[in-house]
Amino acid sequence: MEPFTLPLIISNKLNFRYQQQQRQQARQILHPTRKREAKQASIAGAWTHEEDQLLLKLAKDTPNRKHWQAMSSYFKGKTPQQVMNRWNKVINPSLVKGNWSQEEDDILTQWVHDHGEKGWTKVASKLKGRIGKQCRERWVNCLKPGISKAEWTKAEDDTIILLQSTYGNKWAMIAEIIGGRTDNQIKNRWNSVLKKRISPQKDDLGLNEPDFSNDSFLSNPFLESLNEEKDDIFEILGNIWQDENWMEKDR
Repeated sequence: MEPFTLPLIISNKLNFRYQQQQRQQARQILHPTRKREAKQASIAGAWTHEEDQLLLKLAKDTPNRKHWQAMSSYFKGKTPQQVMNRWNKVINPSLVKGNWSQEEDDILTQWVHDHGEKGWTKVASKLKGRIGKQCRERWVNCLKPGISKAEWTKAEDDTIILLQSTYGNKWAMIAEIIGGRTDNQIKNRWNSVLKKRISPQKDDLGLNEPDFSNDSFLSNPFLESLNEEKDDIFEILGNIWQDENWMEKDR
């Protein structure tokens, strides 16, 4: 991606994203406990080793057709959908979790060439033991053309810090804006390097994640300026990438 294109890309997205944040803020003010309840539900939905073993036994007893509704009655707090997903995505012994073969990569690449980045479940049916989620992640994180394996530049790091401070851990969105890196690469870069780097200075730099549950969102000078001073942000990002001579990494 050329440096001068970055502000234009963000310009096309920022208005829409900012409006999304405002809508989310309103929802959180009206329903401040939803996030906490969702987190508690997620913790309650964790599977134990004993539950996995029981599911394996129950599934073997009905090999031709899984009765998920009946099975779920054996698992407190689990829905039929959760039981089915646990089997299909984790427990099923026929799942292949190892390295991808060249033949598998070729089939997946040809599928995307013919059909685009969609239909992951359908292409998974052509790859014995693979599921749609695996196919999508293999393409996005490994096979998709244009993925950079080069060392991270200061320009990339500064851009990630700025966008993460605005949008939080929305790695797919940040990857789309930056270009050339996957959401998984950016997430790993943040967790392994950048988060530790800015942590001691977070309050001074105004890099706290937006809090949609109270009025602090509205009083945050950085976030408040997004709606009125977008051009300044575009200029900052453009300068970051130009100053670091972004295109040199491709030479």
